[in-house]
Amino acid sequence: MSIERFFTTLFTVRRQSWSGVLSSMSQVATFYGHLQPLQAELAETLGLTFTQAFTVWCPVDTNVQEGDEIEAGGVVYGVKAKQTHDYAPNAQNRHIELIAEKNLDYASA
Repeated sequence: MSIERFFTTLFTVRRQSWSGVLSSMSQVATFYGHLQPLQAELAETLGLTFTQAFTVWCPVDTNVQEGDEIEAGGVVYGVKAKQTHDYAPNAQNRHIELIAEKNLDYASA
């Protein structure tokens, strides 16, 4: 059974683009993935806040990079790390693993 059966959450990917000295976030892709809280030990190692850090699994051909923003259900996450798991012996488990941190909206707090 393929890992992709867990990819049920729709994400939008936004990437910073530049025009002269001005920048903006532009939508570059959408993908289905799986979101889960990050393990406390890994969050601590990476210097992230455990309650705001998540792992996202997605297909290996997903257009996403470190530094991108991903959004699902109105919640925005910053992509902190990306690792591709593309092991030939286990083709059913091919995926990208993202470490993402929930962006806090301080303006509405």
